Parts: sequence; structure tokens; C-alpha cells
Amino acid sequence: IIREVAHDQAEKGVQLVDVEQALAESAPAGVPGNEYFYEHVHFNPQGQYALARTFFPKVIARLPDGTCQGTEATIPSFSRCCQALALTDLEKRGILKATLELIDKPPFVDQLSAEDRRQMLEAEVTKLEATLDDDQGEMAQVYEKAIERDVTDLILRKLTGRFLLAMGRTSEAARQFRALLEANPTSAQAILLLGEASYAAGDYRRARDRFDQFIDLSPDRADALSQIAGLYLREGEHALALEFAEQAYAVRPDRLS
Repeated sequence: IIREVAHDQAEKGVQLVDVEQALAESAPAGVPGNEYFYEHVHFNPQGQYALARTFFPKVIARLPDGTCQGTEATIPSFSRCCQALALTDLEKRGILKATLELIDKPPFVDQLSAEDRRQMLEAEVTKLEATLDDDQGEMAQVYEKAIERDVTDLILRKLTGRFLLAMGRTSEAARQFRALLEANPTSAQAILLLGEASYAAGDYRRARDRFDQFIDLSPDRADALSQIAGLYLREGEHALALEFAEQAYAVRPDRLS
């Protein structure tokens, strides 16, 4: 259908970028598999890169004359893209863990290859975790350089802040999260992250204020409410942990963790 529409609309300037064919041609078996996908739906970083490589020359060709004049319109390497996007081993682990949660649900959980896929992803997580502590200094440089390239990139600021928070550099993390909030004063995620930073710094009163702000903006985020409960539980604040856990359960009783 997509090819038919592209063909019928060609005179109007519609152009088909045949990603399916491009990935099939570059896949070792002629059919895209684990080299491009986490399962059979979501692209992994290599798949995203292959997708972008396929689109890039088509987009460049459609730009007005002179748009790329004086600019090197070449495709950066996969490694360079990872550096620019701060795709560190920490981020890769986070994506893999999210994928592991996803494949525990339909339609993935009942597939014949489900257990093999789970074992493969779990092995990748274990491999990454084995070197995370040794790579902290190198990862810090990756985040810092990525921010230097584009101080306006809010996603990079969020990733950098989360990394700094995990490393115990709470004041630096809070600085990144405040930049997020300044750019979007109603960002529930930025408020939640600032709450986590305040709690990690021992400023419990401000943390609770931030968490209350978050709930006012996103009362239906059971995952975040559960996250707050877990944070309090780890610190031995059982009454507060129970309070937030009950709120999370009220929103999504089927997904409390």
C-alpha cells in the first residue's frame, strides 16, 4: 500500500524511502533481525542508525540548492553519533531494562523465541553492568562534551543530570534539571527529577514539595508514583513509601512494582 501511494503521488513530489529493502540488503541473512531490532518491532541503536543512513541522502537531495554549501554533507559514523547523543553504556542498559519489561507483555511474551530473547537481553545487561563502575570517568566526558555541542538540547541535559545524580553529584544534577524546568515550567518530569536530586542531597522538605508538585501535574503516573515510593523505601521512610505506593496502586493496580 505504501509503495502504491508513493507511486500514485510521485508527481506531487512524494518520494518513497524504501527502508525495508535497504535493511534487507544490509542484513547478513537478507532479513533484518537482532542486528537491527531488540525484538521484531523496536529498532536498537544500530537499527536507528541504519534508518537514518537510509533517509539522509534522500533528504539532502530534496533540500534547496545551496543549503549544504560549505557544509560537509557526509554521514557521521555510528560511534560519532553515539558520542553526540550521549548514548553511553548507562543509557544502553536503561534501554535494555525497559525492553525486558516490555517483552514480558503481549504480544511478545507468548512467542516461541520469547525466552531466548529474554536471555540474550539479560546477558547484554549483565555485560554492561560489569564495566559501568570502571567507565564512570569516560562516561562523564561523553555527557559533558555532548552538552557542550548543544546547550539547548533538553534531552541531553536530562540524561546528563540523571548520570550526575547516579554518581552522587547532586548539585550538578540539580543544575541540569533546573535548566529543564526553566525551559518548560510545567514539566512534570523536570519537577520529579528535581525532587529526586533534593532528596539525594538530604533536603527532604524541598523534595516532598517537588513530589507534591509532580502529583498535582501528573496524578495518573503510576510508574513515577511507584518510583517515589521506592525512593522513600530505600531510605527507610516506610510511612511515606506506603503513602505513595497506595497512590500508585489506586491508579494502576495491575502495574504496581
